[in-house]
Amino acid sequence: MSRHTHEIALLSELGDVLRAAVRVTEAYPVIPRFLKELFPGESGALYEFDMQHHLYATALAWGDAPPQEDAFAPSDCWALRRAQLHEVTEPAGEMICAHLGAPINAGSLCIPLMARAARSGS
Repeated sequence: MSRHTHEIALLSELGDVLRAAVRVTEAYPVIPRFLKELFPGESGALYEFDMQHHLYATALAWGDAPPQEDAFAPSDCWALRRAQLHEVTEPAGEMICAHLGAPINAGSLCIPLMARAARSGS
């Protein structure tokens, strides 16, 4: 099975898990398994918006060196500010997200995943 076919199968399986979960928190324990396979050797975190504190808080993390920040303001992430993927390939001279801390020695990738909660009766 080619790497591409394997990645498509993993994304499909992850989608099945997410659709089957009644609450997204039910999927949190299994999501890192998929992310470790999709991004081997990489570390990361998934943050969830805390409306009470107006911060993004760590929902789950994976890898050997996940981000150290437990929470950050929306303005600390270029991807959230611009509502699009923000990739840094060469940290020197690029816009580094404040939530990553400084200095960073490698590239980074922030992907804003936004979803609107379903309302009953709508």
